[in-house]
Amino acid sequence: MSTIHKAVAAVSGLALAAGIGVIAGNGIASAAPSLAPCQASQLSVSLVGGYVGLGNRATDLVLTSSADCTVHGYPQLFTRVDGAECPVSASQGPTYFRTDPGDHVMALNPGDRVVSQIAWHAGIANATPVGPLTVRLPDIDQPVAHDLDFHLDNQAGDFAVTAVGADASAH
Repeated sequence: MSTIHKAVAAVSGLALAAGIGVIAGNGIASAAPSLAPCQASQLSVSLVGGYVGLGNRATDLVLTSSADCTVHGYPQLFTRVDGAECPVSASQGPTYFRTDPGDHVMALNPGDRVVSQIAWHAGIANATPVGPLTVRLPDIDQPVAHDLDFHLDNQAGDFAVTAVGADASAH
């Protein structure tokens, strides 16, 4: 082990012993037990990009923090049907376009972004139309987004979501 690697290991060990989150290579700590879960008002939400491949479609759900706080888990999606909020059935795990980082706590600083991918299959006959979306996250008592501009006709279905993970485009 080189001198630099030994120094990094020693500093990381001291930080862990002191209860300080160690920053991962993407600038976001993978665990920070001293931070509270984010509140809905501390997160801005947007849908970014679109992916297409072999009947698969996806978009990224990007969460940007305005505070020091944590998020984790799989987003829960809801749509409106006849004015009532209804859950969108979505499997949790990898999509055609993205691996699943799994459920783990992500420590965020102001300006940090994390991403979950929402994916679906196109060309499914008589699926339930979806849109607009409301998004909820574990440990946050209010929805993090209401009425996101996301609309799919009755030819889309078999939804999947990845857990919240590091935003690879932030590098």
